[in-house]
Amino acid sequence: METFWTVAHIAAVNSWVLHQVNIKTAFLQGVLEPGEEVYMKQPKGFEVKGLEEQIWELQKGLYGLPQGS
Repeated sequence: METFWTVAHIAAVNSWVLHQVNIKTAFLQGVLEPGEEVYMKQPKGFEVKGLEEQIWELQKGLYGLPQGS
């Protein structure tokens, strides 16, 4: 937190504009390109009973995918 307050102070003294970026959820909003299909196995602990062998088609990119960013 000290680093943030130091940067904020320096920006205020110099009349700089600061911008915020939400890194924690950045990849939760990644929309896949039209026609792009990405599939995944159901994660352990989230399987649908009776459909454990089915796969999911993703509607949005996930962290770690080349399409995620």
